[in-house]
Amino acid sequence: MVVGKTTKRNSELLERIAQRIEAFPEHYDQGLWMTDSEDRHLDEGDDASCGTHACIAGWAVIEAGEKIPAKWEDVGAELLGLTHNEAKVLFDQDWKPRGHDEADTAEMEGKRVGEALRRLAEGDSVRNITDPTSVSDMALARSDFGDRSGVSNAT
Repeated sequence: MVVGKTTKRNSELLERIAQRIEAFPEHYDQGLWMTDSEDRHLDEGDDASCGTHACIAGWAVIEAGEKIPAKWEDVGAELLGLTHNEAKVLFDQDWKPRGHDEADTAEMEGKRVGEALRRLAEGDSVRNITDPTSVSDMALARSDFGDRSGVSNAT
């Protein structure tokens, strides 16, 4: 997948994911792609059901009404209007929002993730919403590569 200057940030989808994670923080887990209510990994073509746990990319696919794809990272990036390098950071299993605290409750973490996604929807950069200690310096530096000057927010 090539995401370039014509990519539009999907503000509406980012907002829906933020709302879901804030409302059900116990169903957000950045350390996995997607599991069902019995912690079984969901595979290509499966349907997400009640009790699903997912990362940001997983929730993008679910909220967009897509079937589970084989290349979830590419599909998640495309759905959200992220460059490949931005997706590498935001979808990293260790990604945390800026301001993250290890002592945060699930509810507080959900709120922080929701706030970060809203900032992204409003045009902020992946670098600015990311806790720099949660991902490698190299990944964070790469998230700035690519001209996003032509990227706008879709509504």
